[in-house]
Amino acid sequence: MMMIKNKVIFFSLVVISMFFFFSCNVQTPVTGVTVSPSNLTLHVGASGQLTAIITPSNASSQLLGLTSSNPSVATVPNTSGPTINVTAIACGTTTITVTTLDGGFTATCVVTVTAAPPAGTVATFTVDLLTIKMMYVPGGVTFPTDLNDSGTATVTDAYWIQETEVTSELWQRVRIWAEEYGGYIFANDGTQNKLHPASMISWRDAMVWTNAITEWYNARAGTSYTPVYYADATYTTPIRTSTSNQSFCASNTVCTTPGCEDNPFVKPNATGFRLPTQPEWEFAARWRGNDPTNTVAGYTNPYFTKGNSASGATDSYNNATATQTVAWYDANSGGSTKEVKLKTPNALGLYDMSGNVFEWVFDWLDPLNLSYGRTIMGAAYYYPSAAMQIGMSGWGVNPLCGQAGVGFRLSRSDL
Repeated sequence: MMMIKNKVIFFSLVVISMFFFFSCNVQTPVTGVTVSPSNLTLHVGASGQLTAIITPSNASSQLLGLTSSNPSVATVPNTSGPTINVTAIACGTTTITVTTLDGGFTATCVVTVTAAPPAGTVATFTVDLLTIKMMYVPGGVTFPTDLNDSGTATVTDAYWIQETEVTSELWQRVRIWAEEYGGYIFANDGTQNKLHPASMISWRDAMVWTNAITEWYNARAGTSYTPVYYADATYTTPIRTSTSNQSFCASNTVCTTPGCEDNPFVKPNATGFRLPTQPEWEFAARWRGNDPTNTVAGYTNPYFTKGNSASGATDSYNNATATQTVAWYDANSGGSTKEVKLKTPNALGLYDMSGNVFEWVFDWLDPLNLSYGRTIMGAAYYYPSAAMQIGMSGWGVNPLCGQAGVGFRLSRSDL
């Protein structure tokens, strides 16, 4: 009797185990797929991103097969998840076909590749009587670095960089909108000197504000640019809060948790505004195009300004006339910031890359020692001429802190 009872119990346990096994391994089949956008335009050498939306969203298989009808124009990997990277190779048109590995459902995107514009080409963003101009900078170019021009760096991808430092007028317009309508919080209000560079802004503020201006521009101009900086690895929650203030500046305490304000997730191929990287900033500051004046030996078309000079200057920082033509610093600023665009721009059409205010860039000064802070470039109105040298590798400032001589300018990836 005991043996029969044990067999019944054993059989029951087997049945229950099989039920849970099969219940936990039920597959949800794919029933369809779409791809966004359905049309994409890229410049030669640029990269873009498509998003496949698999139905239902909880389908067990999220894998896709990818093909390009003309891989000499643009290429894609053979397989991918829902985020698909497209690389533009040459002018022309190709159709990217997305096929679900489960069910064989398909969707397509037509990709058009056009020639890259010349360096310094202007893109204009106008809304609410405010205009933002950005200059095109080509990618794939190696340039000299360091004060003595002995180093090199390469910016792989083309990008756009703002003609001027962000002004107080633009900063305040976006900040106020973002706090009232966008759910944003800024630790520092920033300066209010209209056409002067905005300052008293921490790195956190600047980073969050680039997300804010992306959403502000979308709301006002009807565009659909994607923010760059996120709190999560799936890029669903843009960072909208800067929580630091000046009282924390002396602590040198930064947050290293992925997704926090000091360590955001950066969405690949996001189309919104962002901070330039340190190499992007220096590349743009040194660019001299086809002008060989005061340039580093061994580089031609494009030429690059020597590291011992201010951006766009015709001689080294020791030449006061050459330096004061392009920069505001202690000898000519009168102890305050100045309106943007009053000095001579560099060959890309960029103003105040040296002097007026330092500019936040995205990079840590030393990724192995975060206590050195995020990098600022370009020098400020109260520094001597020696600080105007574009070959200087930058200074580090706690990302929690805003200072009177520190602002920033915008950048965008070429997508």
